[in-house]
Amino acid sequence: MHLVVLPNQLEMVTKVLHKTLRITLTVVLTCLWSCVPISTTNSTIAIKKINYDDHNYEDYVGNVILNSNNPFQDIGGAQPLTLEFDLLTDKFENLQVRYIHCNANWTKSKIQEIEYLRSFNQFDHTSFDYSTNTKVNYIQYFFELDRPFLSGNYLIVVHRRNNKEDILLTRRMVFYKNRVSVVSKIRVSSTVKNRRTHQQIDFEMNYGGIQSPNPQRDFKVVILQNKNWNTAISDLKPTSIQSGQKKMEWNLFTGENTFSGQNQFRYLDLRTLNLRGIKVAKIDKETVPWSVYQGLDKSSRNESYRGLINDNNGRVIPGNSDPGESWLEADYANVYFTMKSERLDGRVYVTGRFNDWRRDDNNIMQYDKTNQVYHTSIRLKQGYYDYMYFVDSPQLPSYELEGSHYQTENEYDILVYYRSPGRINDEVVGFFSMNSGDFF
Repeated sequence: MHLVVLPNQLEMVTKVLHKTLRITLTVVLTCLWSCVPISTTNSTIAIKKINYDDHNYEDYVGNVILNSNNPFQDIGGAQPLTLEFDLLTDKFENLQVRYIHCNANWTKSKIQEIEYLRSFNQFDHTSFDYSTNTKVNYIQYFFELDRPFLSGNYLIVVHRRNNKEDILLTRRMVFYKNRVSVVSKIRVSSTVKNRRTHQQIDFEMNYGGIQSPNPQRDFKVVILQNKNWNTAISDLKPTSIQSGQKKMEWNLFTGENTFSGQNQFRYLDLRTLNLRGIKVAKIDKETVPWSVYQGLDKSSRNESYRGLINDNNGRVIPGNSDPGESWLEADYANVYFTMKSERLDGRVYVTGRFNDWRRDDNNIMQYDKTNQVYHTSIRLKQGYYDYMYFVDSPQLPSYELEGSHYQTENEYDILVYYRSPGRINDEVVGFFSMNSGDFF
């Protein structure tokens, strides 16, 4: 039996086949286009384990400024939250920012986004600009985020291409609503061995505006020195609770509420790269990026305390003071740090708020036994930097190279968290800030 196809039938079959092929091809291309790639421009895996801390997940993330470097904000503020950062590339990225609400211990809470944010929890960049006349090309991104209406800990997360698992950076942010009052004082440590080196934080809290049947369970207090979460003190037990007056006191005598005073921060002025700023010994313009050599540092552990007017408690002050140049013309440089010292039993790091107090491979120092110095290089953008040398050792204190004094001027922040009975989230109901320079 033979199949006979008439000319008009052949034309119809041909059209059906062509249409089917076009539909199939369209579906395939659409699927390929919408797939999220598993690698970034740096050939790293896009699905990353989130770190509930201040953290950069890619090497080409540059300078980050969250809300003018102020991580504590009143929930009732009218201004949007701002986030600005550089990506050291000339290739534009499609980026988004979102909030993650966290518990007092910086684990993800179980409340829903609708319980703390009125808008959709994804914010696109407000603007972006390319660097101008710089040795290191970068793109500067700027975001404005709606403020949440619920106080608490929040992790700010930047991700790429609408893929929440392709994370670029995370930053901690705390929104507070003052419902309790805190009174505090700073004095020398009550423990004899630390009287010359440590500062003690005594404080009391009045919670008259909050009904708490079990205040020791419902309230949690965290104390930070110079905005450093790595050395934060938490889980302090009150020394007295006066339920009738709704008052709690923390006047401890065993050292749990003490910080090493440390020393005034060292500083480096990179606001200009045309001249040698403060503490800059040499600028090599033959390299890309330029190489900046900081003057040789020496240990100050055996020196007596002396206050410094240039100390900014570990802060970074961004800036470009070269004549006629804008912030987009601020460049990056490899900064070489050297510390004269005998070899110590432990690891030595350069730390400060410029690297969120991290201690990792990016700021660990190597020892040169021939010249008896610790050395490393760190990529920094133009600005004014406070820094210190941190010793990580089982035998030595972290301030082995810096020294520690009870008179040192430091900033302290007290955060009061409250979880009301029946709730599954921690609110920040108190924020109090002070300076040890007002007490010594």
